Amino acid sequence: MDDSPYQGSYVYPDLLELDESLNRAVGGELQFHTELPHGNQLIAGSEFHRDFRASYHIYNASGTIFDHNYPFHQYSLYLQDRWDIMPALSTVLGVRHDRPSISRSTTTPRIALIYHPVAPTTLKLLYGQAFRTPGVWESKVEDVAIGFLANADLAPAKIRTAELVWEQRLGRRIFQTLSLYEYRMKHLIDQIQVDDEHTQFRNTPGARARGLEVQMEARLPRGLQAYARYALQRAEAVDTGKRLSNSPAQQLRLGGASPVGRYLTTSVQVLGESGRLTLRQSRTAAFWQTNLRLAARPPRTLAAWGCQLQAVLLVQNLFDSRYAVPGGLELRQASITQDGRSLALRLECAW
Repeated sequence: MDDSPYQGSYVYPDLLELDESLNRAVGGELQFHTELPHGNQLIAGSEFHRDFRASYHIYNASGTIFDHNYPFHQYSLYLQDRWDIMPALSTVLGVRHDRPSISRSTTTPRIALIYHPVAPTTLKLLYGQAFRTPGVWESKVEDVAIGFLANADLAPAKIRTAELVWEQRLGRRIFQTLSLYEYRMKHLIDQIQVDDEHTQFRNTPGARARGLEVQMEARLPRGLQAYARYALQRAEAVDTGKRLSNSPAQQLRLGGASPVGRYLTTSVQVLGESGRLTLRQSRTAAFWQTNLRLAARPPRTLAAWGCQLQAVLLVQNLFDSRYAVPGGLELRQASITQDGRSLALRLECAW
Protein backbone atom coordinates (compact mmCIF):
# COMPACT_ATOMS: atom_id res chain seq x y z
CA MET A 1 0.00 0.00 0.00
CA ASP A 2 1.26 3.48 -0.86
CA ASP A 3 0.12 6.78 0.66
CA SER A 4 1.48 10.02 -0.89
CA PRO A 5 0.15 13.35 0.46
CA TYR A 6 1.29 16.72 -0.92
CA GLN A 7 0.76 20.39 -0.02
CA GLY A 8 2.04 23.50 -1.78
CA SER A 9 1.69 27.29 -1.86
CA TYR A 10 2.30 29.53 -4.88
CA VAL A 11 2.73 33.31 -4.86
CA TYR A 12 1.35 35.12 -7.93
CA PRO A 13 1.42 38.90 -8.55
CA ASP A 14 -2.09 39.45 -7.21
CA LEU A 15 -2.91 36.34 -5.15
CA LEU A 16 -1.63 33.48 -2.99
CA GLU A 17 -2.82 30.10 -4.21
CA LEU A 18 -2.61 26.82 -2.30
CA ASP A 19 -3.05 23.27 -3.43
CA GLU A 20 -2.98 19.79 -1.96
CA SER A 21 -3.27 16.28 -3.31
CA LEU A 22 -3.61 12.81 -1.84
CA ASN A 23 -2.82 9.54 -3.58
CA ARG A 24 -3.59 6.20 -1.96
CA ALA A 25 -2.88 3.03 -3.89
CA VAL A 26 -2.59 -0.73 -3.55
CA GLY A 27 -1.11 -3.21 -5.96
CA GLY A 28 0.32 -6.66 -6.42
CA GLU A 29 2.17 -8.91 -8.82
CA LEU A 30 2.05 -12.64 -9.57
CA GLN A 31 4.92 -14.24 -11.50
CA PHE A 32 5.54 -17.76 -12.83
CA HIS A 33 8.92 -19.24 -13.87
CA THR A 34 9.56 -22.49 -15.71
CA GLU A 35 12.28 -24.25 -17.69
CA LEU A 36 11.22 -25.47 -21.16
CA PRO A 37 13.00 -27.86 -23.56
CA HIS A 38 15.74 -26.67 -25.93
CA GLY A 39 17.21 -24.08 -23.54
CA ASN A 40 14.07 -21.96 -23.07
CA GLN A 41 13.36 -20.14 -19.80
CA LEU A 42 9.80 -18.79 -19.62
CA ILE A 43 8.49 -16.06 -17.32
CA ALA A 44 4.78 -15.18 -17.24
CA GLY A 45 3.17 -12.69 -14.92
CA SER A 46 0.40 -10.25 -14.14
CA GLU A 47 0.18 -7.00 -12.21
CA PHE A 48 -2.68 -5.05 -10.71
CA HIS A 49 -2.56 -1.47 -9.46
CA ARG A 50 -5.47 0.54 -8.05
CA ASP A 51 -5.38 4.18 -6.99
CA PHE A 52 -8.57 4.38 -4.94
CA ARG A 53 -7.77 7.96 -3.94
CA ALA A 54 -6.33 10.40 -6.50
CA SER A 55 -7.64 13.79 -5.37
CA TYR A 56 -6.56 17.33 -6.14
CA HIS A 57 -7.68 20.49 -4.32
CA ILE A 58 -6.83 24.07 -5.35
CA TYR A 59 -8.00 27.05 -3.28
CA ASN A 60 -7.21 30.63 -2.25
CA ALA A 61 -8.62 33.25 0.11
CA SER A 62 -11.76 33.54 -2.04
CA GLY A 63 -12.62 29.84 -1.83
CA THR A 64 -12.21 26.57 -3.72
CA ILE A 65 -11.10 26.67 -7.35
CA PHE A 66 -10.86 22.94 -8.05
CA ASP A 67 -11.66 19.90 -5.89
CA HIS A 68 -12.11 16.45 -7.44
CA ASN A 69 -11.11 12.81 -6.96
CA TYR A 70 -10.24 10.59 -9.94
CA PRO A 71 -9.69 6.96 -8.81
CA PHE A 72 -8.28 4.63 -11.47
CA HIS A 73 -6.78 1.17 -11.91
CA GLN A 74 -4.58 -0.78 -14.32
CA TYR A 75 -4.27 -4.46 -15.27
CA SER A 76 -1.10 -5.80 -16.90
CA LEU A 77 -0.04 -9.13 -18.39
CA TYR A 78 3.47 -9.99 -19.60
CA LEU A 79 5.36 -12.92 -21.10
CA GLN A 80 9.11 -13.38 -21.60
CA ASP A 81 11.17 -16.20 -23.09
CA ARG A 82 14.96 -16.48 -22.89
CA TRP A 83 16.29 -18.91 -25.48
CA ASP A 84 19.88 -20.15 -25.54
CA ILE A 85 20.24 -20.65 -29.29
CA MET A 86 23.86 -21.83 -28.91
CA PRO A 87 26.49 -21.56 -26.15
CA ALA A 88 27.64 -18.11 -27.30
CA LEU A 89 24.29 -16.70 -28.47
CA SER A 90 20.97 -16.19 -26.71
CA THR A 91 17.85 -14.14 -27.27
CA VAL A 92 15.19 -12.65 -25.01
CA LEU A 93 11.70 -12.06 -26.42
CA GLY A 94 9.04 -10.32 -24.37
CA VAL A 95 5.63 -8.74 -24.72
CA ARG A 96 3.51 -6.77 -22.24
CA HIS A 97 -0.14 -5.70 -22.38
CA ASP A 98 -1.39 -2.87 -20.15
CA ARG A 99 -5.02 -1.91 -19.73
CA PRO A 100 -5.44 1.32 -17.69
CA SER A 101 -8.93 2.53 -16.84
CA ILE A 102 -8.18 6.18 -17.76
CA SER A 103 -6.55 5.57 -21.15
CA ARG A 104 -6.46 3.19 -24.09
CA SER A 105 -4.86 -0.27 -23.85
CA THR A 106 -1.29 -0.67 -25.07
CA THR A 107 0.82 -3.68 -26.12
CA THR A 108 4.61 -3.27 -26.10
CA PRO A 109 7.32 -5.74 -27.26
CA ARG A 110 10.95 -6.09 -26.16
CA ILE A 111 13.75 -7.97 -27.94
CA ALA A 112 17.38 -8.64 -27.02
CA LEU A 113 20.20 -10.52 -28.77
CA ILE A 114 23.15 -11.39 -26.52
CA TYR A 115 26.45 -12.62 -28.01
CA HIS A 116 29.66 -13.75 -26.24
CA PRO A 117 32.38 -13.97 -28.94
CA VAL A 118 35.06 -14.59 -26.27
CA ALA A 119 34.87 -15.05 -22.50
CA PRO A 120 35.52 -11.42 -21.36
CA THR A 121 33.38 -9.81 -24.10
CA THR A 122 29.59 -9.42 -24.38
CA LEU A 123 27.68 -7.73 -27.20
CA LYS A 124 24.00 -6.85 -26.86
CA LEU A 125 21.47 -5.58 -29.40
CA LEU A 126 18.35 -4.27 -27.65
CA TYR A 127 14.98 -3.03 -28.88
CA GLY A 128 11.95 -2.05 -26.83
CA GLN A 129 8.78 -0.01 -26.61
CA ALA A 130 7.13 1.68 -23.63
CA PHE A 131 4.41 4.22 -22.86
CA ARG A 132 3.31 6.68 -20.17
CA THR A 133 -0.34 7.30 -19.34
CA PRO A 134 -1.30 10.97 -18.76
CA GLY A 135 -1.46 11.88 -15.08
CA VAL A 136 -4.35 13.50 -13.23
CA TRP A 137 -2.55 16.87 -13.14
CA GLU A 138 -1.99 16.81 -16.91
CA SER A 139 -5.43 15.66 -18.05
CA LYS A 140 -8.01 16.48 -15.37
CA VAL A 141 -6.98 19.50 -13.31
CA GLU A 142 -8.14 22.98 -14.36
CA ASP A 143 -7.23 26.28 -12.67
CA VAL A 144 -9.03 29.24 -14.21
CA ALA A 145 -7.38 31.66 -11.78
CA ILE A 146 -4.01 31.25 -13.52
CA GLY A 147 -5.31 30.21 -16.96
CA PHE A 148 -4.44 26.49 -16.71
CA LEU A 149 -6.76 24.32 -18.83
CA ALA A 150 -7.53 20.61 -18.48
CA ASN A 151 -7.20 18.27 -21.48
CA ALA A 152 -9.22 15.04 -21.27
CA ASP A 153 -8.16 14.05 -24.82
CA LEU A 154 -4.48 13.47 -24.00
CA ALA A 155 -3.08 10.26 -25.50
CA PRO A 156 -0.34 8.17 -23.85
CA ALA A 157 3.23 9.19 -24.65
CA LYS A 158 5.13 6.39 -26.44
CA ILE A 159 8.80 5.62 -26.98
CA ARG A 160 10.81 3.19 -29.12
CA THR A 161 14.39 2.44 -28.12
CA ALA A 162 17.28 0.78 -29.94
CA GLU A 163 20.65 0.21 -28.27
CA LEU A 164 23.95 -1.49 -29.05
CA VAL A 165 26.02 -2.38 -25.96
CA TRP A 166 29.62 -3.60 -25.69
CA GLU A 167 30.65 -4.94 -22.28
CA GLN A 168 34.33 -5.80 -21.71
CA ARG A 169 36.23 -7.15 -18.73
CA LEU A 170 39.68 -5.52 -18.57
CA GLY A 171 41.55 -7.74 -16.17
CA ARG A 172 40.13 -9.24 -13.00
CA ARG A 173 38.75 -6.07 -11.41
CA ILE A 174 38.08 -3.51 -14.15
CA PHE A 175 34.97 -3.45 -16.36
CA GLN A 176 34.07 -1.28 -19.33
CA THR A 177 30.72 -0.60 -20.99
CA LEU A 178 30.08 1.32 -24.23
CA SER A 179 26.52 1.99 -25.35
CA LEU A 180 25.18 3.62 -28.55
CA TYR A 181 21.47 4.37 -28.58
CA GLU A 182 18.60 6.04 -30.39
CA TYR A 183 15.22 6.86 -28.85
CA ARG A 184 12.14 7.90 -30.86
CA MET A 185 9.22 9.37 -28.96
CA LYS A 186 5.75 10.37 -30.14
CA HIS A 187 2.70 11.94 -28.51
CA LEU A 188 4.99 13.56 -25.95
CA ILE A 189 3.04 15.34 -23.20
CA ASP A 190 4.22 18.92 -22.83
CA GLN A 191 2.84 22.18 -21.46
CA ILE A 192 1.91 24.52 -24.32
CA GLN A 193 1.13 28.24 -24.35
CA VAL A 194 -2.33 28.23 -25.98
CA ASP A 195 -2.69 32.04 -26.05
CA ASP A 196 -1.60 35.03 -23.99
CA GLU A 197 -3.64 33.93 -20.99
CA HIS A 198 -3.89 30.13 -21.09
CA THR A 199 -1.59 27.08 -20.93
CA GLN A 200 -2.48 23.40 -21.40
CA PHE A 201 -0.82 20.00 -21.56
CA ARG A 202 -0.98 18.65 -25.12
CA ASN A 203 0.52 15.86 -27.21
CA THR A 204 3.40 17.24 -29.27
CA PRO A 205 4.61 15.78 -32.62
CA GLY A 206 7.48 13.90 -31.01
CA ALA A 207 11.21 13.85 -30.43
CA ARG A 208 14.29 11.75 -31.00
CA ALA A 209 17.53 11.37 -29.07
CA ARG A 210 20.85 9.88 -30.14
CA GLY A 211 23.88 9.43 -27.96
CA LEU A 212 26.57 7.34 -26.40
CA GLU A 213 27.50 6.37 -22.85
CA VAL A 214 30.86 5.12 -21.63
CA GLN A 215 31.42 3.61 -18.18
CA MET A 216 34.51 2.30 -16.41
CA GLU A 217 34.12 0.45 -13.11
CA ALA A 218 36.80 -0.90 -10.78
CA ARG A 219 36.27 -3.28 -7.86
CA LEU A 220 39.51 -3.18 -5.91
CA PRO A 221 40.85 -5.07 -2.89
CA ARG A 222 39.68 -4.24 0.66
CA GLY A 223 36.21 -3.25 -0.52
CA LEU A 224 37.28 -0.22 -2.58
CA GLN A 225 35.08 0.68 -5.56
CA ALA A 226 35.35 3.42 -8.19
CA TYR A 227 33.51 4.35 -11.38
CA ALA A 228 33.44 6.97 -14.14
CA ARG A 229 30.49 7.53 -16.51
CA TYR A 230 30.32 9.92 -19.45
CA ALA A 231 27.26 10.58 -21.62
CA LEU A 232 26.97 12.59 -24.83
CA GLN A 233 23.59 13.09 -26.47
CA ARG A 234 21.47 15.24 -28.73
CA ALA A 235 17.71 15.38 -28.18
CA GLU A 236 15.65 17.26 -30.77
CA ALA A 237 12.09 17.82 -31.92
CA VAL A 238 11.06 15.71 -34.91
CA ASP A 239 9.14 18.46 -36.71
CA THR A 240 11.74 21.27 -36.38
CA GLY A 241 15.05 19.54 -35.68
CA LYS A 242 15.71 21.99 -32.83
CA ARG A 243 17.24 20.88 -29.52
CA LEU A 244 14.83 20.07 -26.73
CA SER A 245 14.75 22.25 -23.64
CA ASN A 246 15.93 20.92 -20.28
CA SER A 247 18.18 18.30 -21.92
CA PRO A 248 21.95 18.56 -21.21
CA ALA A 249 24.27 17.53 -24.05
CA GLN A 250 26.97 16.18 -21.73
CA GLN A 251 27.08 14.56 -18.30
CA LEU A 252 30.01 13.18 -16.29
CA ARG A 253 29.76 11.18 -13.07
CA LEU A 254 32.76 10.19 -10.95
CA GLY A 255 32.41 8.22 -7.76
CA GLY A 256 33.93 5.86 -5.29
CA ALA A 257 33.25 4.02 -2.06
CA SER A 258 35.50 2.72 0.69
CA PRO A 259 35.02 1.05 4.07
CA VAL A 260 36.51 2.92 7.03
CA GLY A 261 37.08 0.39 9.76
CA ARG A 262 34.59 -2.41 10.39
CA TYR A 263 31.38 -0.44 10.78
CA LEU A 264 31.65 2.71 8.62
CA THR A 265 31.46 3.11 4.82
CA THR A 266 31.99 6.37 2.96
CA SER A 267 31.15 7.16 -0.66
CA VAL A 268 31.58 10.27 -2.81
CA GLN A 269 29.93 11.24 -6.09
CA VAL A 270 30.94 14.14 -8.35
CA LEU A 271 28.44 15.20 -11.04
CA GLY A 272 29.31 17.51 -13.92
CA GLU A 273 26.74 18.71 -16.42
CA SER A 274 26.68 21.05 -19.41
CA GLY A 275 24.09 23.81 -19.66
CA ARG A 276 20.45 23.25 -20.59
CA LEU A 277 18.21 25.17 -22.98
CA THR A 278 15.22 26.90 -21.33
CA LEU A 279 11.74 27.46 -22.74
CA ARG A 280 12.70 31.12 -23.25
CA GLN A 281 15.69 30.13 -25.43
CA SER A 282 18.30 31.12 -22.86
CA ARG A 283 20.77 28.63 -21.38
CA THR A 284 21.60 27.64 -17.83
CA ALA A 285 25.26 27.51 -16.82
CA ALA A 286 27.28 24.31 -16.63
CA PHE A 287 28.00 23.15 -13.08
CA TRP A 288 29.77 20.65 -10.80
CA GLN A 289 28.20 19.13 -7.71
CA THR A 290 29.68 16.84 -5.04
CA ASN A 291 27.65 14.54 -2.79
CA LEU A 292 28.88 12.64 0.27
CA ARG A 293 27.36 9.59 1.97
CA LEU A 294 28.45 8.11 5.32
CA ALA A 295 26.85 4.85 6.47
CA ALA A 296 27.42 3.40 9.93
CA ARG A 297 26.32 -0.16 10.63
CA PRO A 298 26.72 -1.38 14.25
CA PRO A 299 27.61 -4.99 15.09
CA ARG A 300 24.89 -7.56 14.53
CA THR A 301 24.87 -8.20 18.26
CA LEU A 302 23.00 -4.89 18.62
CA ALA A 303 20.25 -5.98 16.22
CA ALA A 304 16.74 -6.21 17.70
CA TRP A 305 14.08 -8.66 16.49
CA GLY A 306 16.35 -9.66 13.62
CA CYS A 307 16.66 -6.05 12.39
CA GLN A 308 20.05 -4.85 11.13
CA LEU A 309 20.32 -1.14 11.93
CA GLN A 310 22.14 1.40 9.78
CA ALA A 311 22.54 5.16 10.21
CA VAL A 312 23.16 7.15 7.04
CA LEU A 313 24.35 10.76 6.79
CA LEU A 314 23.78 12.38 3.36
CA VAL A 315 25.43 15.66 2.41
CA GLN A 316 24.06 16.91 -0.91
CA ASN A 317 25.99 19.61 -2.75
CA LEU A 318 28.91 19.41 -0.33
CA PHE A 319 30.72 22.52 -1.65
CA ASP A 320 27.52 24.60 -1.93
CA SER A 321 27.62 24.99 -5.74
CA ARG A 322 25.25 27.52 -7.28
CA TYR A 323 23.31 26.18 -10.25
CA ALA A 324 19.87 26.35 -11.86
CA VAL A 325 17.58 24.23 -14.02
CA PRO A 326 14.96 25.40 -16.56
CA GLY A 327 11.51 26.36 -15.27
CA GLY A 328 8.03 25.89 -16.73
CA LEU A 329 5.73 28.22 -18.63
CA GLU A 330 3.85 29.17 -15.47
CA LEU A 331 6.96 30.83 -14.01
CA ARG A 332 8.22 34.35 -14.71
CA GLN A 333 11.91 33.36 -14.53
CA ALA A 334 13.52 31.16 -17.20
CA SER A 335 15.39 29.00 -14.68
CA ILE A 336 15.08 28.02 -11.03
CA THR A 337 18.03 28.19 -8.64
CA GLN A 338 18.49 24.84 -6.85
CA ASP A 339 19.24 24.10 -3.21
CA GLY A 340 22.69 24.69 -1.80
CA ARG A 341 24.32 22.39 0.73
CA SER A 342 21.83 20.18 2.56
CA LEU A 343 22.15 17.49 5.20
CA ALA A 344 19.91 14.52 5.95
CA LEU A 345 20.20 11.86 8.62
CA ARG A 346 18.37 8.59 8.01
CA LEU A 347 17.95 5.55 10.26
CA GLU A 348 17.32 2.30 8.39
CA CYS A 349 16.30 -1.14 9.56
CA ALA A 350 16.62 -4.18 7.28
CA TRP A 351 15.42 -7.72 7.85
